[in-house]
Amino acid sequence: MHIDDLIKRLEDIKEEHGNIIVCVSEKDSYWGTENVFLENIFNLSVEHLAQPKGPKSGESEKAVVFYY
Repeated sequence: MHIDDLIKRLEDIKEEHGNIIVCVSEKDSYWGTENVFLENIFNLSVEHLAQPKGPKSGESEKAVVFYY
């Protein structure tokens, strides 16, 4: 995915859902770091139960989530 594609996708999400939080899913520290190209929109989604403050916060909200 090129940056223009990503910007367009984010603009579409903002138009549909408003100016919501953007977060990244956490990797399992056991498996280490992996760098993955964002090749399609399946690596990016709007989650209604995202926990940007962490699972122990008990707070869920709508957010754009980048999965890797």
